[in-house]
Amino acid sequence: DMLEPGSTFKTASIMVALEDGKITPDTEVDTGNGIMNMYGSKMRDHNWHRGGYGKIDVTRILEVSSNVGVSYLIDKHYKDNPQKFVDGLKRMSIDQPLHLQIPGEGKPNIKGPKERYFAKTTLPWMSIGYETQVPPINILTFYNAIANKGKMMKPYLVEDIEENGIVKEKKGPSVLNGSICSKATADSITAGLMKIAKEGTASKMKGAPLTFAGKTGTSHIVFSAGKGKKASYKSGPDQARKYQASIVGFFPAENPVYSAIAVIYTHPTRRSVYGGNIPARILREINEYLYTADSRWGELIEKEGDMPVMSMDTPRTAKNGKVPNLKGLGLMDAIYAIENDGYRCLYSGIGHVVSQSPAAGSTLAAGEKITIRLE
Repeated sequence: DMLEPGSTFKTASIMVALEDGKITPDTEVDTGNGIMNMYGSKMRDHNWHRGGYGKIDVTRILEVSSNVGVSYLIDKHYKDNPQKFVDGLKRMSIDQPLHLQIPGEGKPNIKGPKERYFAKTTLPWMSIGYETQVPPINILTFYNAIANKGKMMKPYLVEDIEENGIVKEKKGPSVLNGSICSKATADSITAGLMKIAKEGTASKMKGAPLTFAGKTGTSHIVFSAGKGKKASYKSGPDQARKYQASIVGFFPAENPVYSAIAVIYTHPTRRSVYGGNIPARILREINEYLYTADSRWGELIEKEGDMPVMSMDTPRTAKNGKVPNLKGLGLMDAIYAIENDGYRCLYSGIGHVVSQSPAAGSTLAAGEKITIRLE
């Protein structure tokens, strides 16, 4: 579908500014009372009628999905060179068609400043997921790349093509973009997306058996009024607004295995039009089902507050009886080193290993636990 993605796009905008060195996770914005003038139009946060969020940092901006916060930052740093912002989005391949193995694929449409109808208001509204079109599968592919520490993979439906039991054509996984961002940016974004589930707009995912990192989104749906008439966000005899509500992310957040997106069309007569409501409930059910249905999960070996920490099933024989040196490794590499030697992994945090127990070189029996902490 070629609709405007809404707030799920804000993560991409923040990523561009982080990668360009324009902001850090601690950069603050005074969002005031939740209403900000943008070239004669009013940018509003969803809680503007309750007084807004005031001064908040980038992590909090993502957590509460502040329209004012995101649009202010992007307009401030790119209004004199909007092409640089557009180039940043394209650098992440979010504008690339996926060439899926089914007909009817939508192609992302991200316009540049030299194109028709690119006004002063375009940049701030583009930054929050309007005035641009990105199909849900492309949004999911982007978040899947965050889960992969920046490596963007191409979605595929066909593994291979066989004839008489012989593989004639191998499809399989392939890389679309080897690095949409640095690992440091991916880790920083992931930490922010995890907070959205614990304290922000995706709170219905809080306490899910597989920890969730992701973003909610809500956007008005544009309807064509017919040939020669201006498109509108209102349609029907009552001229009511309709919405696209969504949630996208991955789990378990610390060691991702699944990524998913839920998208619904809804109406303001429903109790809520936000992605944190019905779409989040859908994703929560999927999360809980996969936790019970997927045999790959080992036992729940530790719980830090609301955050379950998981361990995969591991080999039962140690290769050398010695604990490997894990300091400086990323989580995936550390888990591989531990489990490849026949041990079990207990971990906390995001980033790279800063401490381990037992120490490297210690003698340890097969199947015992090695605890690592990442920052």
